[in-house]
Amino acid sequence: MTLSKMSSAEFGVSAQREGQRVFEAGGVWWREVRPFFLRPLLPYEPLVGTAPGLPWRYRLGGSQYAVRDGVPANSVLQMVMFSGASAYRIEQLPHKRRWEVRAAARQFSIRDLDDPAPIKAAGHEVYAEFFARTGYGYRAGRIRKPEFDAWVDALFSAPAVHVLGAFAAGALAAVAVFRVVGGTLIYSSFFARSDALKQHAASLMLHRLRETAAEDGGVDQIFVGMRKSGAARSVDDFYLHRGGSIRTMAARLDLSPGAGWLLRTFKPDVYRHMVGEPVGSTVPAV
Repeated sequence: MTLSKMSSAEFGVSAQREGQRVFEAGGVWWREVRPFFLRPLLPYEPLVGTAPGLPWRYRLGGSQYAVRDGVPANSVLQMVMFSGASAYRIEQLPHKRRWEVRAAARQFSIRDLDDPAPIKAAGHEVYAEFFARTGYGYRAGRIRKPEFDAWVDALFSAPAVHVLGAFAAGALAAVAVFRVVGGTLIYSSFFARSDALKQHAASLMLHRLRETAAEDGGVDQIFVGMRKSGAARSVDDFYLHRGGSIRTMAARLDLSPGAGWLLRTFKPDVYRHMVGEPVGSTVPAV
C-alpha cells in the first residue's frame, strides 16, 4: 500500500483551512500552540539556523524550536514518537496489547473514508460524547454541529489527508485523521465513543496506522504529539505502553522578558517542563 503524501507547505495550508493559527515565515511553517507562543508545525525537524523574523505578537511572547547538534540550546522538546515504522509487526506488541487489537478486530471494521458524508452524518454525536467525557478544549467550537461540519469539509478539501472510521454493526464508533509529510506519519486526531474505547477501538486504530505505515515502506516514524505534563500524561502512556517512546531534542527557547517572568511566576511547572527541569526544582532563568 502506498500512502498519499504532502509537503510541509501543503500541511500548513491544510491546517489553516481547519482554522489553526499556522503561518509561514522564513521558509518555516509555525503553529501558535499557546497565545503569543510558537513552535514549528513539524517540531521534530531542527531549524537550520535561528528563528526568522516573526510577527510582533510573538516578540511579546516567544517561540521554541529544535536545534541541530552543536547549536547552543537552553531547553528541550519532548515528543511521543514511534521509530522504525517500516519494521512494525503485531508480534512486537506485548501479549496483552496483541489481545486488545485482536479482540477489537472482532467488534470493529476499519474503513478508509474518502467522503465527508458518513462523518458529518454520525461523527458529530461521537465527537460530542468525546468532548463531554474529556473536556477537550482545543477548537472547542466544534461541539456545535455547523462548526464540526465545516471542520470535516476542510479536512476533505485538502489533498492527502487520510481519514479512518471504525464501525461496529454499521455504526460509526471512532474516527482517526492522519497525514504523511516526508517520511513521517502525523497522527493528527482521534475521537471515539466511550463504549468503543472499552472495547479497545483505540488500540485497533493505532495498530491499523502502524500496519499501514509499514506497508507503505516510505514512512520512517510516527509522530503522535508533544509530551504532555501533569495528569494529561495518561494519554501519552497509552502510546508508550504500545511501543512508543519519548524523543528528547535540544531546543532554543526565546521568551520576551515579560513572558519569561509571567511563565516562571504563574506557571512554574510548565516552565520547568519546557526547559527539561524536574517539577519541584528551582525555577531556572533563561
